[in-house]
Order: sequence, then structure tokens, then C-alpha cells
Amino acid sequence: MNKSTLLMGFLPFLLTACAMDNQQQIDPLSDRAHQKGKISIPLTAFSDSGIEYRLQSLALHLDGPEGSIDVEAQNNNSLHLTLLEGEWMMQVQDGWVLEKLVDGEYEPVSAEMTSVNPQFFEIVGLETTAVLIQFQTGEGSIDFLTGDLEISIEITEENELEEDPEPEFSCEERGLLTGDVTVHSQQEFNDFTEEYSSINGTLTVIGSDIDNIDRLACFTRLRFLTVEETNIESISLPPSVSIDRLELYNNPYMTHALLDIEKTGTITIQGNEQLVFLGSENLQELRGDLTVNQNPTLQSIDFPHLGYLSKLNINDNATLESVYLPSVEETANLFLHSNRLLQHVDLSGMTNAFHIGIADNVNLASLNMDALEYIGSGTYITNNDALEVLSLPSLERTAYILSIKNQPNLKEISLPRVTMIGEPISLSTESSHLEIMNNASLSDLNLSALILVGGRLKIHQNPLLEDLDSLNQLLSVREITVSSNANLNSIVGLSTLEEVRGNFNISFNPRLPNNMVQFVQELEIGAESIQGDVTILGNRALSLEEYPQQSCSGSYTAFENGHYFTAADQQIMSFSTTPTCPSHTTLTDGSVWEWDGECSCS
Repeated sequence: MNKSTLLMGFLPFLLTACAMDNQQQIDPLSDRAHQKGKISIPLTAFSDSGIEYRLQSLALHLDGPEGSIDVEAQNNNSLHLTLLEGEWMMQVQDGWVLEKLVDGEYEPVSAEMTSVNPQFFEIVGLETTAVLIQFQTGEGSIDFLTGDLEISIEITEENELEEDPEPEFSCEERGLLTGDVTVHSQQEFNDFTEEYSSINGTLTVIGSDIDNIDRLACFTRLRFLTVEETNIESISLPPSVSIDRLELYNNPYMTHALLDIEKTGTITIQGNEQLVFLGSENLQELRGDLTVNQNPTLQSIDFPHLGYLSKLNINDNATLESVYLPSVEETANLFLHSNRLLQHVDLSGMTNAFHIGIADNVNLASLNMDALEYIGSGTYITNNDALEVLSLPSLERTAYILSIKNQPNLKEISLPRVTMIGEPISLSTESSHLEIMNNASLSDLNLSALILVGGRLKIHQNPLLEDLDSLNQLLSVREITVSSNANLNSIVGLSTLEEVRGNFNISFNPRLPNNMVQFVQELEIGAESIQGDVTILGNRALSLEEYPQQSCSGSYTAFENGHYFTAADQQIMSFSTTPTCPSHTTLTDGSVWEWDGECSCS
């Protein structure tokens, strides 16, 4: 590419930036309103190669302190205007012609104007005004600069080989490469795609010299594709491309990733500074992981028809606002961490998940997992400050720990169909805890179907929670801690407990009467049913309500299975509302028990 700069001077009286008449020189300080300046536009120029260019039929429209001015230049080498000092607008009208001198004759050149039109500028007395008018031709760019003192014209000519446009790339079947290849430049990428249309291996595209990989849309097979530290602005993969793994790392100018493939293995999107949108209308199956991390301008993730993915990891995306995955039915791991502007998560079709972690999304206000029925491992929901309602209306069981804590605005927890925390026959049952802790606004707790907590039940520091009435189906826990709940005044909901396989701790609940706690512990649950230490302290010493002081307890054997207890299980059961031990009783899990004939009342 050849560039030359020509400096063209004008007559001295055209180069002065203030106007003089024959009678009087105007003082620039006393009467600046009458000062004028010159604007000059060259209409011809020569390049270093000796080619002359001419701008013909130039028509300008100007608006400024003198009103509107229309000027036309025909068959001139330059155009000079005297303008009153002030703010001006200049618009180049349609109809201009750019010509090149060839063999003594001017020939029109195909061109387009690439400079801003209209333009705004200021004429200032005693100063130079410069305005750029730029044209682009197949041979290069031509710049016309306006001004008062001297005008530079830059003419750019392409080399002869560059004058011919690059032939359009055609999608046709090419070769298959078996193996891995890495390209570091645009030319290397272009050469590779000229030869191949399939690769059974890894294609790595890396380097700032690469700014276009659209040719990948013509590929039929890409086993693994890694795009890293390039200057591409977008990537689009149509349904015709088969790909097992896609990785997009640290592409600073990438704004959109449209992945309209139908299925793939793993997608990793990380560190793309300007990525705004990630999505696909066609993707239905993701056999591996979807990992989207540290994309600071990403606003939405949208895969409306994705039905299955192995793992979902969405972490540290500073401006992410929504995650839309309404058709996902199953995933192994679901992690949403530290997406500070995330507001909406739609996983409304998901029925099964193995492990769920949703944490530190401080603006998360809407979490839709309404179809979720089973969680195969742990669930941690914590530090999502804006979340007010946690509702899992279809959830029936979770095989491991369920922890809901540090949610300052959470008012309601609704898990109306959950029956078990932990699996009775699993070795991990003893560690399957239910933790509801440090939720400053929680007042509504619905666990009305819960019968088993395999590990520890801990309800701690929920200052607005007043009762545990919804736990009135609970039969078994390993241990229980209810502590430091400032407004808790009733634990009668725990009266149905038949076994506490460890410690029983009800402490530091200042509005909870001690005599209620003792009634539930000694008479309703029964001292024989608590196998660990009993701690009752720091609760309210006085109560206006009296509770029964005697009960009957006897030995029972199950003869009909329930959800938790099975036939032949044996229990010591306590009854505070009957004068003797009933011959038969049915527990909340549906199991039916028969009295063995021994009963003790006190």
C-alpha cells in the first residue's frame, strides 16, 4: 500500500484568518463578532506515483452565523469560502464525482464517502480550521482536508495485486484432517480452511492477528475447537457443524456467540471482555459441561431448547442479569456463584439435579425451579441478598445436606412436598443435614410433609420466625438444634418426633417457654426416644400456658411399612393425651404399629 502526502499553499490573502476591508482593520478583541475566516478545499492532488485525482461536481450546504449557504464547484482546482466566525455545519450533497487522470484524460473512479456527513466545525479568527472529507475507492482511501493555512491531501493507492477483491469463499466439501492443528494468523487460518472442511482432532485458533473465523460455518466436523486471544467480534456455528467441545477464552472484542448447533459435549466460555450475549435456538443436548466464567460484560445466557446438560457452572460474570434454561430436565451439578447483577434464573423444567450451589448472587430476585423433584446430593443456597421467596413446590427428596443460610431478605421457604433429607439406606444419611440459619427476614416456613432428617436439623438465628408448626409430620432426626431465634414461641410442631438418635438442644430462644420445651422433650417425644444429650437453656423461664405433666409410654412393633419405618421395626412410643397406651397407632409416614403389651404411665 503506497501513501503520499502533498502540501498545497494558497495565495497570502487566502491564508489569513481575519478579514480586512480597504478602509479599516477590525480589532479582534473589540469586535470579534465581525471577524471572518477562510475555509479552503483542494479539488485536485497528485500521488507519489504521479497519478492525478480530481473531485468534480462538489456541492456543499453550510449552515451557520450567516444563515444557509449553498456552494458548487465545477471545473476548479480548489474551492475557497470566506465565513463569519462561529459554529458551522457542512453537508456534502449527492452528485459528486471522483476522477483519476489516465493517459491525459480524467476517468470516473468508483468510490464512496466514508467521512461523517454532515460535519460540524468552528471558524475562529486568527486560527486554522481543518475539516476532513474522505473517500474510499477500490484503489484505497483519498482524504481532502480543509483549512486556512495549508492543506494536506492524502492519497492511498493499493498495490495492483490488492486491487482485485478477494474471491468469495465457497462452502464445498474439502479434505478431512486427522490430528491436531494450531493456527496463529489469519493467513494460516485461511490456508487451513482452503484445504480442509473437517477435522478429527483439535483445532486451536489463537492470536490477535485473527479477526474472522466465519469459514468455520462451512465445516461439517470439528471435534474440539479452541478460540483464544483473537480479535474476532462474533462466532456463529450453524446446525450443520458437528462439534464435541467448544472453548472460547480471552477474546477481547467478541460480543456475541451464537451456537446454533443441535448437540455437543462441552462448552467453556471464559474471560471474553466484551461478550454480551451467549445463546442458541437449536442446542438441545449438552453431554458435558456448560461453563461460563468471568465474562465481565455478559448480560444474558439463553438456551431455550436445551434439554440436558451434564454440569452447569456460571460464575463471576459481573453484569450477567438472566439465565434462561427453561427446557433443561436434568443436570448433575448446578453452580451459580458470584454473579452480582444476576436477577432471574429460569430452570423451570428441571426435574432432577445431583448437586446444587447458588451463592453470592446478591441481586438474585427470581429463582424458578418449580419442577424439581429430586436432588441426589447436597444443596447450598446462601448469600443471595435480594431473594425473598424460595419455593420448590415439587421437590420430594434430597439425598444429602440442604442448607439455606445468610439470606437477609428471605421471607418465605416453601418446600411443601419434601419428605426426606437423606436416604435411609445410604451411608451418607448421618451427614444429611437440614440447616436453616441466619435468615434475618424469614417468617414463613413450610416443611409440612417432612418425616426424616438423616442428619442434624439446625434452625438458628432466624429472628422473625415464630413457630415450627409445619414440622408436625417429622418422625426422625439424628440430632436437633433450635437456637437463638429471637421471636420463636412454639416448638409444638416437633411433638411427632419418634426418635432423636443424637443430641437434643433447644437454647437461647428468649420468647420460647421452657415448660413447653420440657413438655415436648419429656412427654411428647419421650425421654426414651432421645439417645444423646439434652440441652435446654436460655429460653423463657415463665409461661402463661400449662402443659400436661404425665404421659404413657410403651413398646411397639411395626406391621405395615411406611415411607421411613418398615415392618418389624420396634420403637418406644410416648403418649401425653391418652390414659393408657393405645393398641395400634399410625405414624405420619404411613407405617402402622402394634402395642407389644407393656405400658408405663407417669
